[in-house]
Amino acid sequence: MKNLIALSLILSLLFTSAYSLISCAGGEPVPEPAPAPEPSDNDTVSVIKPPYRDYGRGTVDFGELEYRRPDITAISDGILAVAADIADGTLGFDAEVERIESIEDGYITVVSMYTLAELGNMKNSSDAFWHAEYEYMSVGYSRFTDALEAMFVACAESENRERFENEYFGYSLEDYADGEIYTERAVELLSREAELEAEYSALSTSSIEITYLGKTDTVDNILKGLRESYGADSAIYASAYGDCMELYYEEESRMGGELFLELLSLRALIADELGYDSYTDYAYEIMGHDYSARDMMGLLSDMKDSVYPVFSRLYTRVFNGYFRDADFGQLDTASALNTLYALFGELDPGISEAYSYMLQHNLYDVGDAQSGRFDGSFTTYIESNSSPYLFVTNGGTLTDYATLAHEFGHFYDGYVNFGVDASLDVAEISSQGLELLTVERLSGVLTEEEHRLLEYYETYSILNVLLIQGFFSAFEHYVYKLEYGEINRERVNEAVARASELIFGSAIYNDLSAVLIPHTVLYPHYVQSYCTSAISALEIYFLECDTEGAGIGVYTQLVLRDGEYGLGYSEMLEAVGLTSPFKDGALRGVCDRIHYQILGSHYFKEQEEGNGVGAA
Repeated sequence: MKNLIALSLILSLLFTSAYSLISCAGGEPVPEPAPAPEPSDNDTVSVIKPPYRDYGRGTVDFGELEYRRPDITAISDGILAVAADIADGTLGFDAEVERIESIEDGYITVVSMYTLAELGNMKNSSDAFWHAEYEYMSVGYSRFTDALEAMFVACAESENRERFENEYFGYSLEDYADGEIYTERAVELLSREAELEAEYSALSTSSIEITYLGKTDTVDNILKGLRESYGADSAIYASAYGDCMELYYEEESRMGGELFLELLSLRALIADELGYDSYTDYAYEIMGHDYSARDMMGLLSDMKDSVYPVFSRLYTRVFNGYFRDADFGQLDTASALNTLYALFGELDPGISEAYSYMLQHNLYDVGDAQSGRFDGSFTTYIESNSSPYLFVTNGGTLTDYATLAHEFGHFYDGYVNFGVDASLDVAEISSQGLELLTVERLSGVLTEEEHRLLEYYETYSILNVLLIQGFFSAFEHYVYKLEYGEINRERVNEAVARASELIFGSAIYNDLSAVLIPHTVLYPHYVQSYCTSAISALEIYFLECDTEGAGIGVYTQLVLRDGEYGLGYSEMLEAVGLTSPFKDGALRGVCDRIHYQILGSHYFKEQEEGNGVGAA
């Protein structure tokens, strides 16, 4: 059954922070079912609702989805019973398949309710109901995935393994042939890791307490009292707000740093327990990187000589002055969504269909930043609804076009592939690629000045992504080399400085606070995919710039994958004719082209000819 194709992916993501585990006391009463969180729409312009089409997916409007707390223990026990029957080996293949199919509804329920609980918590982490449900689902998920692993092991060790692979699952069970991956000790360590990750995720103005003018309370409560006393528009409140936020960031950095140091030590133990030489090796497997850490460090080592000089020159000669006087304008959510609806209709029929589908079924939440709301953007997948779901915290300016297109790239990927991901590096091309293609096509929608501003913003952003995310990635590669007993603030700060020297040529960053972002704390070795995919996305963008439709053709071919779900990142690039970012000169080539797009000259060619272009 196709619904179980994602099982191995769920297992591989077991203890990443996409499914964070947090402690929850047992014996609490189960609350009454609540409706799923509904998309907010306070815009004066209405979002276009395309004519409804029956896509044959069984998708319903997001507002009709109802969250109900599943009995994870009972469902997990049912999966374990199936595993035991398969291990017994007396049923025969057909009966064993029937037993697996019998737990499919339970699997879909748990995965789907987890997603809805996570969405509710992301929309408002201060909502007691959604926070409690997310906590319940997170804690129970470890038992659930452990049961799934037991079933996979039973299938892998069965005499019918080959039939399971070819006739049922459609992929290899090799990873489970040697028995369970997670020992009892490993599950204990991984659960503790998830608890710490959840503690970090909960750090916000609604949870962190500060002391201001003799009063100790959460930042939100203190600011609320000040607004009531002096008025939100008063100079006194403005000054107090700045003081409170400074205290908040200091406390957030202190608490976040302590949690991260504990996580680093814990991850060293996890790698050892699971039999890996380092946590980097474990994270590479979890993230699906089909290249080596040595390959990645080679790419990162080239940043200082390829990206940094081009970025510096463009910043000093173009971006700094341009952005200083630029007006990014105001853009309301509905207008942005409607503009992209029209643009995608001209861009590609498949992309347009997926976008219409999203609008028809209200499978999005695009809202302003506010206390308790996740201050970021992501796309997830609701298994029971056979639908992706897009979440964006916007800024209300022209840059929202880029953010929306980026996340919709993930949505489109999830739509056409029914939530089954390729590697993380490929998945990020789906987002960054569509973002760049969208900005290129907005030339027919925006004024010439607006489009130039957005193009400059995109160019600045992608170079910044290569450098900053490259810096974070280099730090991860250095810090996860530390042995358990070596992990302390001083050694971690040394790793920060080494990474800074590698990317920027000097230790301009040398303290742990410089790398405390959600991705480095919660998703080890994720950020490097922003670098690899950015290079591939730029190649797609340049193809489109040279020949209309060429870049879009490669992009859709990459996302559709023609059913080749087993291909890794490097194989996918080869299949669609893109260059590996690890090939000599690949990074320098895209940076040189960026320089040419903005200033009309080839940076490295002129530098090599001795024309002094290399100076900023």
